[in-house]
Amino acid sequence: GDGLKYTWYVKNAGSSKYSKSSITKSTYSVKMTSKVNGRYVYCVVTDKYGKSVKTNTVTLGMAAKVVTQPTSVRVANGATAKVSVKASGEGLKYKWYFKDKGATKFSLTTSFIGNTYSVPMTNARAGRQVYCVITDKYGNSVMTDIATLGMAVKVTKQPINVVVQSGNTAKVTVTASGEGLTY
Repeated sequence: GDGLKYTWYVKNAGSSKYSKSSITKSTYSVKMTSKVNGRYVYCVVTDKYGKSVKTNTVTLGMAAKVVTQPTSVRVANGATAKVSVKASGEGLKYKWYFKDKGATKFSLTTSFIGNTYSVPMTNARAGRQVYCVITDKYGNSVMTDIATLGMAVKVTKQPINVVVQSGNTAKVTVTASGEGLTY
């Protein structure tokens, strides 16, 4: 049209009224913050003859963002290994993927849908790698760092006192569980 003027209207999440924005260009641009997150925006475009049209209302949202990455853990055999992620965004959904030692690719697990991956540690799970894909309600996705589940060193059988005759060999043995143990 001829001589177009742009009037933007905004309403923050939780507010009941729209207010007129100071932006008068064809593009509404604002730095995203938690205050802006969920803001509703529409524009009224008016031509030089006074005819106007209203655009569709759109919502401004912040994409999913990892706030705290999952970190590798080492726990004793039988203990629960927990790896968590903290994220920000709207309507977040979590998908966890894992790869056991010796596997060539990651597999999706349907057992965990929240922000924590939690399994009892076993020898078979020692060295398991996990990561999470977080998707927000707008379809934006972000992948976390990879964390490794490790087996902590644990003494499973303590050495015991021995008494031997002079000149004989004294042997003391310890039994332990864990990964890559050295004695």
